[in-house]
Amino acid sequence: PPPGVHCEINIDDCSPATDPQTLTPKCFNKGRCVDKVGGYSCLCLPGFVGERCEGDVNECLSNPCDQRGTQNCVQRVNDYKCECRPGYTGRRCETVFNGCQEGPCQNGGTCAVASNTKHGYICKCPPGLDGITCENDLRSCGMLRCLNGGTCVPSARQSRCMCAPGFTGPECQFHAHNPCHSGPCYNEGTCQFSPEPPHYRCLCPVNFNGLNCHLLDFEFPGGPGQDIPPPLVEEKCEIPGCPGLAGNKICNAECNNHACSWDGGDCSLNFNDPWKNCTQALQCWNYFNDGKCDVQCNNSGCLYDGFDCQ
Repeated sequence: PPPGVHCEINIDDCSPATDPQTLTPKCFNKGRCVDKVGGYSCLCLPGFVGERCEGDVNECLSNPCDQRGTQNCVQRVNDYKCECRPGYTGRRCETVFNGCQEGPCQNGGTCAVASNTKHGYICKCPPGLDGITCENDLRSCGMLRCLNGGTCVPSARQSRCMCAPGFTGPECQFHAHNPCHSGPCYNEGTCQFSPEPPHYRCLCPVNFNGLNCHLLDFEFPGGPGQDIPPPLVEEKCEIPGCPGLAGNKICNAECNNHACSWDGGDCSLNFNDPWKNCTQALQCWNYFNDGKCDVQCNNSGCLYDGFDCQ
């Protein structure tokens, strides 16, 4: 019961501000507590409702966004956001975006506002000019298209592309880093630029296939290397006399190769094949200790490429 002899003293129900039982504020969302006789009420900030200001008003229900320019209304705490369609701007997406305000059209092109396009404008180009902003002079650049931010430099003899940093090539279509410099093509294959990753391709000689001309393929006539599984190839010892010399405990140098099983093991400390654990598609024994680091062979099974990679 209220204190006082005649219950005349009113208790401040707003103090403390947090309910001691539920440990929640008596008024949510920064609402102001107002003490009353035998209780309290909450004065809510704009955007909040409820006996304890616990409800957030959904401002989107009042349709504050302009229907023509709005794609979606997003409800926020005591706020809203209008997501505009392309070509519209403003708090309520009520304003048509003037894409022509910055004067994007070059070389005498005429700008027209087009709110339903990606840039919010279109350029009407004079004869002989082309491009989104009339940047291409067809009269001097012809059909030359400069890619990746390159700019056409007109010339009476032959126009050319001035490439942006990091690009090169006649039309700036290649990355400036030349992947062919690392010599990725084996077996006298020829490296060429390619617009697709890894930005090179290998033109392989007859009987060598694979993306790096690293696979022996007797059915391959030559040309661009194909990404194929390594074909099974049985090498034959074609040196007369070597089969008869195998296993005689004498290392015959002419028979000391992979095809002749390293002279039957006579030249490899009685191991029949020191490369038997080399599972790389590249025939690493052909590149062993040749002075060039062949990364595929730089492992224990392939005898660390004769330590060429150190």
